[in-house]
Amino acid sequence: GVGNPIVLDIDADGVIERIERETGYKLPATYTVCSRPRTKPFKRHYYFLQTEFSVNNLYVEVNGILRDLSKTEEKDGHLIHPNMLDVKGCGNGGFVVAAGSIRKPDAKCPEGDAYTCVNDSDIVPIPDWLVTWLVSTREAIEQAEHEAQERRDQVNANRTTEERKRLHEAGVESAFNLP
Repeated sequence: GVGNPIVLDIDADGVIERIERETGYKLPATYTVCSRPRTKPFKRHYYFLQTEFSVNNLYVEVNGILRDLSKTEEKDGHLIHPNMLDVKGCGNGGFVVAAGSIRKPDAKCPEGDAYTCVNDSDIVPIPDWLVTWLVSTREAIEQAEHEAQERRDQVNANRTTEERKRLHEAGVESAFNLP
């Protein structure tokens, strides 16, 4: 709702620069937490306050508003394009971890890390221009996924049952599930 926090979860280097380049606006100073200061200092949570405009346009958690289409990674047994940007705090179960929380050592972060506040500014309202960019970027990704699925369906429809089975057994996910 209006006045509640909403968080941009930045998962890839260069996302803020891309937003600023594509919109012509500079992201305002707001409370910001770095989730991996040692290993990936670009991974940040930018906190904003919901506005009437954002509530009306961002009404569900959105993972993968922006994805890196040049890479794939395995997640839950499927190849996916990695998320570059998520939006949390606008409904349906997303969460972020608070500054001061500790990340235990794991394969992604072998030394462990602590979520660290990197900008202790007051949380500001999310700008309308940013909401508009988020919505239009997500719509473009969804349209591209839809078009890619149609192309895959067309290619797969022309494959024989034997060929589809061979590709599936070989683990060629891109023939079936990869946007």
